[in-house]
Amino acid sequence: LDINIIQALPELQVYITQNGKTVTVKVTQNSSPVAGALVQLTGVGINLTGTTNKKGLAKFKVKSVVGEFVATATKAGYENGVSH
Repeated sequence: LDINIIQALPELQVYITQNGKTVTVKVTQNSSPVAGALVQLTGVGINLTGTTNKKGLAKFKVKSVVGEFVATATKAGYENGVSH
């Protein structure tokens, strides 16, 4: 008898805040910061990558303060997260 056990991975939550030309992406799981997540920030003319620190934050400098951004976070052992 071969039984495959599928374990759901915890999903990363991704939040974006902007202060002028600095965009901060916060990655959490169950309200706890996730360090070492790879973050990709995209938008009009923007495609940047960074890694979260121990506080779950990745900061990016952008050239324009206009437009919407989308952040995607990935880390082994977690389901990818996308900002909403």
